[in-house]
Amino acid sequence: MANRVLRSRALFLAPLLALLLASGPLALAQTPPPSQQPPKRAKKVWTNDDLVQLRRPSDEYIFQKELREEEARRSREAEEAAKKAAAAKGPEAAPGIPTEAEPTKPRIPATVPELEKRLAELTGQIENLERRIVAIEEEIVNGREDERVTAEERKEATEKELEKLREEFYLVRERLQALRPQPRPSA
Repeated sequence: MANRVLRSRALFLAPLLALLLASGPLALAQTPPPSQQPPKRAKKVWTNDDLVQLRRPSDEYIFQKELREEEARRSREAEEAAKKAAAAKGPEAAPGIPTEAEPTKPRIPATVPELEKRLAELTGQIENLERRIVAIEEEIVNGREDERVTAEERKEATEKELEKLREEFYLVRERLQALRPQPRPSA
């Protein structure tokens, strides 16, 4: 009986095996060859418009800051070009723009009361700047390193302003002395 079962199985499996071996080359022929693979998708080409859409708020802030800096640089360059052009034409061509060769001179009042008033104003401004310089010097001594640099720059600017005010003070004082009647020595 075991023989019979084996024979029936062999008879059943033999045609299946023959069918499988016969269909093997057909199954291989049905798969597409590697050269006939479907075409790849085209790669996306990024444009500036696509990049704008990808920006984050921080990118926008940096971009706007760069634009402001560029505009400020251009305006400075335009002002410098205007000053150079005015200087090339001479001082009479642009009376409102002071040249570096001829710094602006303070307008000195003509009358004694105006001179006295201006002298008092200048005295107050000079005292104020001197106090400001003392405060800045304390900042330099007591401040952190990064604060010292900015404090030194402020001190330089304040000292220049103080020097201009002192020059005007001396001019006004001389003019006032020249206009006041001089006491005559008694003989």
